[in-house]
Amino acid sequence: MFKSKSVVYFILLLIIPAANTSAHIVDMVEWFEGDYEMGFGKEWVTLSDLSIYNDVTVSMYDGGVVSWFYMYDNSQLTAYPNVASPVSYLYLYESSEAIFYNSTGPIQIYFDSGNSANLYLHAYNVTSLENVDSINLRGNWLANGLTFDIDIFGDEDLSQVHIVPEPTTLALFALGGLLLRKRRK
Repeated sequence: MFKSKSVVYFILLLIIPAANTSAHIVDMVEWFEGDYEMGFGKEWVTLSDLSIYNDVTVSMYDGGVVSWFYMYDNSQLTAYPNVASPVSYLYLYESSEAIFYNSTGPIQIYFDSGNSANLYLHAYNVTSLENVDSINLRGNWLANGLTFDIDIFGDEDLSQVHIVPEPTTLALFALGGLLLRKRRK
């Protein structure tokens, strides 16, 4: 039942005319298999409640927005650069993985205790501040230098949060290593 209902919602999202600029909000969608892409400049694409299961991959581009996002069973979310505010509340369960290149809005991310979910942030100048029930991360996105504000719940030591350095930094490390190696010879 859920599978066919989610397919109908997804098809509705694809056939809504692009000329219509009003927001189209779809509630309670569940995707059980496959790869999905959201956005591509269609700013009206909004899902208020999305759950993904069983190795589902979701790629979000400019215009894709999900208010409440639940990820299960090795599913993956990638929010590419220029996505304004892709997710407001993200719940990571059972080895799921979220990759953020940038986001302009605040994000609250919840880790289920005892799971192996991971969060990858393509960012720099990241600082953390411990609050009573969360850890707040602030920094700058590599894609555009804008600041971000993310609250992490359920991962007290940030072991599941990974900061990915920019490719230029990695290239400089590699060049430095080659120069040191050449100098020793």
